[in-house]
Amino acid sequence: MGKKYLYGFRVQGIQEFIFETGKLKEIITASELVEQVCTDAIRQAMGPAFNDERLIQGAAGKIKYLFEDYDQCKNIVYTFPKSILGLAPGISVCQAVVDFSGELMQEHLIELEYLLDAQRNKLPVQHGQCLMISEQSRRTGKAGVDWILDDDGEKIVIDKLQKVKLNLYQDNKRRGGQDRLSKKIAGDNAHYSFAVDINEITEDGWLAIVHADANSLGKTIQGLFSAGQRVDADMPKVLKRLSSNIEEANQAAARRALDFVMNKHNIPENKIPLRPVILGGDDLSLIIRGDLALDFTSEYLKNFEKETRNRMSKELSLSSLRDGLTACAGIAYIKPNYPFHYGVDLAGETLCPYAKDVAKKIKEEKGLGHVPSCLSFHKVQSSFVEDYKKIVQRELTAGSGEETVRFNYGPYFTQLQEEYARLSELTNWVDIIRKDDAPKSSVRQWLSELHNNRPAADQMMERIKNMNPSYIQRLGLNKPFTERKSIIDDGGKKEKFTHLFDVLTIASI
Repeated sequence: MGKKYLYGFRVQGIQEFIFETGKLKEIITASELVEQVCTDAIRQAMGPAFNDERLIQGAAGKIKYLFEDYDQCKNIVYTFPKSILGLAPGISVCQAVVDFSGELMQEHLIELEYLLDAQRNKLPVQHGQCLMISEQSRRTGKAGVDWILDDDGEKIVIDKLQKVKLNLYQDNKRRGGQDRLSKKIAGDNAHYSFAVDINEITEDGWLAIVHADANSLGKTIQGLFSAGQRVDADMPKVLKRLSSNIEEANQAAARRALDFVMNKHNIPENKIPLRPVILGGDDLSLIIRGDLALDFTSEYLKNFEKETRNRMSKELSLSSLRDGLTACAGIAYIKPNYPFHYGVDLAGETLCPYAKDVAKKIKEEKGLGHVPSCLSFHKVQSSFVEDYKKIVQRELTAGSGEETVRFNYGPYFTQLQEEYARLSELTNWVDIIRKDDAPKSSVRQWLSELHNNRPAADQMMERIKNMNPSYIQRLGLNKPFTERKSIIDDGGKKEKFTHLFDVLTIASI
């Protein structure tokens, strides 16, 4: 039996590429370019030799393709990155190949991922650099190639990638159609109109950057196939069906979440304050008006479980996935003038992994069959850019020693988990605190007093209860603290957490 070649390709630093500037039009078209890389670009590069059945994965900046011809594989390795640079100048990519004989096995996929991770650590060649005497784009610092008029009518320099993005945006606009990601989340509602400018999402309120992805998907896929063992169908076909099912479930969950917030908040179809940025594979990233983010993300997580369960239950060869997949999410609330890439990093690289870490520990401690779905959020109140542990220590901690109280009560789960709140509880508390006679100011003063004088804060809480007896149970004032182990400070000791800070945070957006 002849050799086969498993080809892997990744776009490195997708979010850095997409959010290189804070202009929403450029963010939209950067997302479109990443989408084209894994669809049109690979098909065009291979021409007539392309076989859709051998494309195992092609979404969210990742490609896996099974070659049976050495020369075809070699040609793609040598030419595809160059064609991608022509499509999206400045994009960073990595690729790897695993050659094998016989059937595709689990160890081949593991080896491919290992090689791609190794390639990621190699610094790519920097393009778009120029002499200091040259005119540069003010937003990117790269070599200027053209002049345009900005929104204020001022003449500015743009680099090569910015020019490609703007040309693509104008082409989409002339065709009068939605971009690909908008079509994915809109589904059959082709008349939906999504924001193309930050001011169309919010002018002076809060923006939210949401990132979500499936839990332990790599380990789940590896667990489908024992080393050296085949399933009842050819592995490439099984993996292709699995990727397709996850992709469809991801899009369906996003559509259901969109429909939910539009109906709940009476949003007109021609002014949807949302912009999808990544919607492929098991990944979701979007920019949305702040007050809609919690409802959208909560619905998305619940529907992602349902949609994956519905699709996996029909796959006889994937019986271990019949209960579906779960996902975790991070939400970063920022002001429109706050640097986008910092918000993206906070949501995708800090808050979402934090939620996953907590959920995985719960799975291990409780012996659950899956990692539970949950989300974590943070409202950026300062100009400091730092990791989440420092944010917790500086902004979300009151007192010290035995009197320490943490304000990072989350993550919040879709299903009941001991010591943690459900998303439905959080939204219920927020609805209650927004009532006219709710003790908002008193609770806010109590939170401030926790920083200064713990005994005085305890007395204040008793007064709040005495003056607002109808809110004791409804707001959880009878139990303002929960004791549990801190994930941030991995010392093993229990600390006090309060949910009331998060309730006021969401209510204020």
